[in-house]
Amino acid sequence: MIKRIIFIAVMCAFVAAPALADLVPIGEPVEGGSWEQRFYEDLGTYNMVAVKMITSLDSFEHTLIKASLSNFDNTGWSLLYENGPKYPTIASAQGPLAGNGPIQGWLYFDIQFAGSKSGNPLTFEFASYKNSVLNSAATCTWTPGSWAIINYGASPPSSFSLKYYEVVPVPAAVLLGILGFCVAGVKLRKFA
Repeated sequence: MIKRIIFIAVMCAFVAAPALADLVPIGEPVEGGSWEQRFYEDLGTYNMVAVKMITSLDSFEHTLIKASLSNFDNTGWSLLYENGPKYPTIASAQGPLAGNGPIQGWLYFDIQFAGSKSGNPLTFEFASYKNSVLNSAATCTWTPGSWAIINYGASPPSSFSLKYYEVVPVPAAVLLGILGFCVAGVKLRKFA
């Protein structure tokens, strides 16, 4: 009998665990020119988070004071990519890389949205990555007054559109590569 109770308790823990470890809004949205929402993510371990606006005519806000993704409660996290010309409705932030500090297991952060929270409904996708591998994904929909969040874990549906290559600042990597080839060319020219 005791073994059966222990078995049932363990099975319940496995079933309940995904529901306890997801992207969750914290508190009420804050309005002030634009509006923002605090979120909490604690699924797995990761060192990058990203968001992508899905609804047309909606976007994340960026001001001189506050970025689209900001107010991280753990040190070492900062904005990585935001509203670039190629992907204008995407933002990402990066934390400590493996070997340079602990990889995150939980994180509180703010997302800032353009417009008013009482405006139109909006939908965005969220993803966390561990060294470029998808850790968790979610689709978040705001209908004025409440959030509806569908958490997928590491297995989002094929309709999930946020991809890793969109949230890494590729132009900087290309520029760094070109500079490396230039330096190598100058070095080789000296020996020719």
